[in-house]
Amino acid sequence: MRITFITDSFVEFSKSSCKYLFGSSIYLNDLAKNLISRGYCVTVIQMDSKIIKIQRDNIDSVSVVTIPAESLDVFNTQWSKYVSFDSTIVHLNNIDCLPVKPVDFKLTGTVHTNTFMLKKHPNDFFKNFVLPKLSKIVVVNGDYLQVFRDVSDKIIKVNNFVDTGLFEYSVNKPRAWKHWKLVFPSRQVVDKGVFFAIDLAVHLRGNFGWCGKLLLAGEINPVVYEYAQHVSAPCEFLGYQDHYCDMPSIYTDSDIILVPSFSEACGLVALEAMSTGRPVIANNTSGINKVILDGVSGITASLDIPTWSRAVSNLAQDLKCYFNFQETGRRIVEQDYDIDKCTEAYISMWNSLN
Repeated sequence: MRITFITDSFVEFSKSSCKYLFGSSIYLNDLAKNLISRGYCVTVIQMDSKIIKIQRDNIDSVSVVTIPAESLDVFNTQWSKYVSFDSTIVHLNNIDCLPVKPVDFKLTGTVHTNTFMLKKHPNDFFKNFVLPKLSKIVVVNGDYLQVFRDVSDKIIKVNNFVDTGLFEYSVNKPRAWKHWKLVFPSRQVVDKGVFFAIDLAVHLRGNFGWCGKLLLAGEINPVVYEYAQHVSAPCEFLGYQDHYCDMPSIYTDSDIILVPSFSEACGLVALEAMSTGRPVIANNTSGINKVILDGVSGITASLDIPTWSRAVSNLAQDLKCYFNFQETGRRIVEQDYDIDKCTEAYISMWNSLN
């Protein structure tokens, strides 16, 4: 069986790194590798030459077709012409890549965001334009099944996943509270809550006697950097960090992970942190609050600086709770967010269409 993935950008399997890898590109990369290890042929059709290069195992079976296109709209009129005749399934890793014209092959897709659930009423565009073009659609947030229950026969939930072999469990004990390392592992953009994380660090330093640092991974956003300087935040900007080579050790060398995202379908960084045994405090929002069980495998709270400050401080004083979060978080990832289970769910879905 040949599976063809369609995306606006993909990871080129290379020994060099030139761009911060995040989100659905990681998802596609790991899913493709797992499919290949099971004997499937994988082709990726991507737009333009926006190739994210990472250090990764050589996977010679992957065929990457790059289509020069000045826009996504243009790409969506062209990519169907490049689908190989032996492709059993064509899968959209990016739902924005819906073809403009009808296609003569079976089409499936994955929704990696909460976009279609953000409005008060079910999104008509999703129901009337997206779903009719797809045989099946994968969601990583189970709330989709409720919001769109009248059309949920086409929707299946497949959990996001973590390579637990890469993000290994660490039993490192936390530092003394005053020297805790806090890590913000997401992209430095507003909707990931980066300014909230910086304000939290300032509040902890000024009101709780914390003397540690907030580490911000990823490409440095000049606006964020300037803001941190302006408020004298105890931050260290790490710059580009390779997802596969650098991030596992950043997690294990930290004491707590901050995920104040405004919206997450199924927060990958939270799962990675839990996999390495690092406790997470996150925004109590759809998707995240299904991954992190408040008080059981981590802490979820509304985005309020004093509330988060108390939560971090309290956890530092309650090491029994800290260690419980470590163990429970890792166990949940192993049981529910395993890459092999995810791959098998995709294969089962595709087989059901034959």
